[in-house]
Amino acid sequence: MRKSKAADLTSRRRLRLIFHFSNTASRPFFKELFMKPIQTRTLLAAVLAACSFAATAAPASTPAANNGSEIDGKKEVAYTCQVEINGKLTPQKVTAMYGFKGNDIVVAQLKIGRQITPGMWRDGFVPMNRFISQDNSRTTVWTTMPATADNVTQVDGGKLSVGQGAGAQQSIILDSCKLDRAATARLNR
Repeated sequence: MRKSKAADLTSRRRLRLIFHFSNTASRPFFKELFMKPIQTRTLLAAVLAACSFAATAAPASTPAANNGSEIDGKKEVAYTCQVEINGKLTPQKVTAMYGFKGNDIVVAQLKIGRQITPGMWRDGFVPMNRFISQDNSRTTVWTTMPATADNVTQVDGGKLSVGQGAGAQQSIILDSCKLDRAATARLNR
């Protein structure tokens, strides 16, 4: 028995969605990657999967002091970072959303392509702005140059790294993140 035209269209849409989410070759960032040996693809896929799972995992416990209702405002900043694929550095566009209380930046969250990191809260590391996720299974860390709410849209970023547990060795995902002034200005109009 033949499917109705509407049912056939729905099936094709499902297949297209499945293909879209399973076929990362359609994303510009990954085009070159799929021309490389499978070992590198597997390794990078595992690292990116760790980052995406960290984004969907709920923190086990969030201190009351880090409640989002205590944030006075937010600003978005655009960066161009470097990611290493098979020993070759490739540029990657990233946006960061910073939440602040008074003039202090207290929380950050990054968007890399369609992936969003978990919220990362600032710790007491004085020489740099360091933001750490509060997820017991994966630790995501974003480190930037020193900044305040007043000048965060004028300061370079730094590194994004992910560790597979509390105290685990961090793997650098993004490095050398430089401020994209034009894109940042568009984000904060």
